[in-house]
Amino acid sequence: VIEGAGLSVLEGRSIKAALDIDLGDDAERHEALQRIVAEAELLGAWVQQHTQENATKSPVSDALELLRRTTEQDIEPDPTKGGGVRIREGVAVDRLISISDPEMRHGRKSRSKTIKGYKRHIIIANRIVLGTAVEPANRPEREPTARLFEAARLHGQIVSAQFDRGYLSSPEVAKMWKDGVEIHSRAWGTSTSGKFDKSDFQISVDTGVVACPAGKLARITRSGSVAFEEDDCRRCPIKPHCTDSRRRTLRVHENEKLLIELRAAAARPEGRATYRNRTCVEHRLARITAVQGDKARYRGVRKNEFDLNRAAAVVNLQELSRLRRAS
Repeated sequence: VIEGAGLSVLEGRSIKAALDIDLGDDAERHEALQRIVAEAELLGAWVQQHTQENATKSPVSDALELLRRTTEQDIEPDPTKGGGVRIREGVAVDRLISISDPEMRHGRKSRSKTIKGYKRHIIIANRIVLGTAVEPANRPEREPTARLFEAARLHGQIVSAQFDRGYLSSPEVAKMWKDGVEIHSRAWGTSTSGKFDKSDFQISVDTGVVACPAGKLARITRSGSVAFEEDDCRRCPIKPHCTDSRRRTLRVHENEKLLIELRAAAARPEGRATYRNRTCVEHRLARITAVQGDKARYRGVRKNEFDLNRAAAVVNLQELSRLRRAS
């Protein structure tokens, strides 16, 4: 295959050895990249030519798609060096990070902590794990929220829920709140660069009116946007603390009443104390990590979720043993 397709970069002990370039030289790196991309295209063409109609069927089509995706996801046209391609800045959306496990993804736990692979999600009550979910690391927390709550309902009625605000955007959360379930979370923050933020405005969702800190009123449009009059903002004595633009605007969320409630709770010591109760989830995850480890043991979401269930069952048995000793 190497000889027939003309894949010279695969003739050496490694691709780097076959390229044999000065990695500190921009021109040589550019030429090496063009060579690798060209030979990937040659390989794809050779496979299609020799497999013919099988090239559109699995597993050959899967392999060709994998070759195309891994070749194209990290490159973009290079207008600076007379054509060709270059390594793109940043990370491609839904970037494939593993050939052996195509379901793995790049993700983030926080701004500073990245995840490669999968995210674990659990729902607990009284330190007992009631449900689990595993998702590729780039999938938002809102996606497994509904099935986590559904797993909890198998054990009784939910009257109160505490969770990280990553799960707050799930439609299931808004539905539960409207049904009378107590929701404890943090509202999303707003970046205002030292200016007044959303909590400084009086928002009346029922009447569709917003009052700014200076007492001026504006209507909430059907799309949820609010814009104060430009003349009012221009003459306002506290405008330097409010906005740098000609007039102040803000957006009212479709579940703004819930967010108002959460912001009010966060302003009270007892509200903050109730929210801190969710740290018991982190403690349960730490126990699960002690049992399961911090690396995926299997390929694919389904098997890793099964393994998380198994580890959660062990942690539950340990907790029951502790309770029995304590009683």
